[in-house]
Amino acid sequence: MEESMVGRGREAIPMIVDPDSFQENLVGNTTLDGEFGPGAVVGTAQLNGQPVTVIANDAQAINPRFPVVYFGVIGMEEAYKMASAVYETMQADADKPLGEKRPLILIVDTPGNGPGKVEEIIGMNKATGAYQLALAEARKAGHPIVAMVIGRAISGAFLCHGLQADHIL
Repeated sequence: MEESMVGRGREAIPMIVDPDSFQENLVGNTTLDGEFGPGAVVGTAQLNGQPVTVIANDAQAINPRFPVVYFGVIGMEEAYKMASAVYETMQADADKPLGEKRPLILIVDTPGNGPGKVEEIIGMNKATGAYQLALAEARKAGHPIVAMVIGRAISGAFLCHGLQADHIL
């Protein structure tokens, strides 16, 4: 019997990329804040010896600033952190020809977006929209995007983290 991967986005990373190659919060020449958007796992890895950007959501993380962001929910900070990883990837590869742009690997397991009143007032829709736009711009710039759905793929969170991919597996 196969074990479920629901809630194990962080654990899926080493199953997909080259062994010991994932560098969390490092994208291009930028180190992203590990305390910001704790439910977003972003970084650089190697896949078959080639650099890739990995963007996953961590269902084990809880965002202490937004208590409705837990169990894989993509909250406002998480969406902005994911968008930042995409833009940093684009900047790192800006001078590369189309065939050499690094792929973005999205590891998807989300029950939805941060539905709290505070998040809605502050701008949850702008955060997820920023991530959707970042992925659309990356695809237009020539970055392949592959979504690996390992668990849940529900609601607006899947619209921004997964459905924007060139290939969904």
